[in-house]
Amino acid sequence: GGAGIYIYANSYGNNLSHNNITTTSDNGYGIVLLTTAYKNIVYGNNINTNATLSYGVVFQTTVYNNSVYDNTITTMGSSARAILMDSSVYNNLVYNNNITTNGSTAEGIQLSSTVYNNSVYGNFIRTIGAGDGMFLSRKVYNNSIYNNIIYTTGTGGEGILLDTSAYLNYI
Repeated sequence: GGAGIYIYANSYGNNLSHNNITTTSDNGYGIVLLTTAYKNIVYGNNINTNATLSYGVVFQTTVYNNSVYDNTITTMGSSARAILMDSSVYNNLVYNNNITTNGSTAEGIQLSSTVYNNSVYGNFIRTIGAGDGMFLSRKVYNNSIYNNIIYTTGTGGEGILLDTSAYLNYI
């Protein structure tokens, strides 16, 4: 595990920009915003992960009012996620990112477990190896997802997959 940059517990107003981050261990993270992280900027970073269950940028557990844009995120490994938004993630902007995933069931952007009122737009997403461009599941609602360019290759890879309890999203 381990993370390149870890923002945690009532952290706000930070500008994380122009960093080069590489992780090579399973469960590795590029940038993590966790547990009441808000009003942070993640801009112009180059993030590479190369392992199973590795993550580029993670928003998790009450993360709101952040902006993630103009980043280049590349993941290589099965079940990796370029951007994961999970567990009470709301009012964030995710835009103009260049995302490539390479590995079975690797997702470009995943929204899951009470994710709402976010805007995800203008991203370029390419998946290689049966991953979805975007995956929305488990109480994902009122999100605006538009003007994204998504290429998927591999059997079973969907451009955008709406699964269990994804509703009232603008796509």
